[in-house]
Amino acid sequence: MLICPQFYIIDNIFIEGFKANGCEVFLHNYRNYNSVFFERFNSNKSKLPFKIRSKWEHFYLTIINKKHLEVFNQIRPDLVLVYNNEMLLPETVKLFKGSAKIFFFLGDNPYYSQSTNRYNLALLSQADQVLTPDTYWKMQLEQIGFTNIHFFASSLSDGSVAAGKISNEEKEKFGSDIIYIGRNYPHSWGYKRTLFLSKLSDLNLKIYGDKGWEQWIRMFPELNEKLVKSNGRLSHEKVKKIMTCSKIYPVDANPGILNGLHLRIFECIENEILPVVEFRKDIDLVFKGVEIPVIYNYNECRSIVLKYLENDTERIRIIKALKEYAGRYYSPGKSVANVLNLF
Repeated sequence: MLICPQFYIIDNIFIEGFKANGCEVFLHNYRNYNSVFFERFNSNKSKLPFKIRSKWEHFYLTIINKKHLEVFNQIRPDLVLVYNNEMLLPETVKLFKGSAKIFFFLGDNPYYSQSTNRYNLALLSQADQVLTPDTYWKMQLEQIGFTNIHFFASSLSDGSVAAGKISNEEKEKFGSDIIYIGRNYPHSWGYKRTLFLSKLSDLNLKIYGDKGWEQWIRMFPELNEKLVKSNGRLSHEKVKKIMTCSKIYPVDANPGILNGLHLRIFECIENEILPVVEFRKDIDLVFKGVEIPVIYNYNECRSIVLKYLENDTERIRIIKALKEYAGRYYSPGKSVANVLNLF
């Protein structure tokens, strides 16, 4: 039983990985049972007075956990794998543990992420195993006594997936030397992200983003013509087409990820666009022995990107080597096989 949202790619990774290992997988996304209004109201709960907000949170969590238990009792899984916390209550996990092993995968820092809730550590304390894509988070949890924390990284596929056929019209519409896809933040993380891309402002760059970019682009007007505004999250299919039509993707490090790597790196590799990656310590762990372009200082960003734009042969050589490496060592099947060894 995989308890996970469906607007990230991680659900597909685990589904493919478990199936590759002969497991039956049931994806449970509690949001599919709630109305848009219900979820939207909850996302704005911080605007409510404390007493009303507390009552709402109790009501909201009760509804969701009732559905978690209902689905669990229907399928009776041997293993429950939870992304972050998925609004679980500790008492719900205790009931799961009566007949199943409980694993958690941390998509966000369990201490600091804005998407976490008050029960994060209480939930993890009941886990049989915890998977983390960041060695710093692993160290943080081990410091407080956890002994079941394991580093986990996975590509999106086994590396054999070829880029989809792209029409001339799509190449014309989406084609760019450099692309970036993602929302921006209303705090200092947003300034950091915009500063990063401003180093490439004189090159052929497109930024597919939301209105969150606007407040920062006012400080970096050279990016104004680079923004392609979109309403809502782009589909996986459109993201693949944009990537396939382009050459380089600058991957900045989310400040909440302290040592770990953004999943976007593997997404770039699968779609055969070269990731140029802001340095994080786990790069040396995951991509040991294979070349990947790394930015150690934002002032180097332009020269590194330009190096690969001016040498198509070298860029293509590196991306093909990365794709072969990711498929060999980090396919979903191989990564999940390591998880099953913990069962």
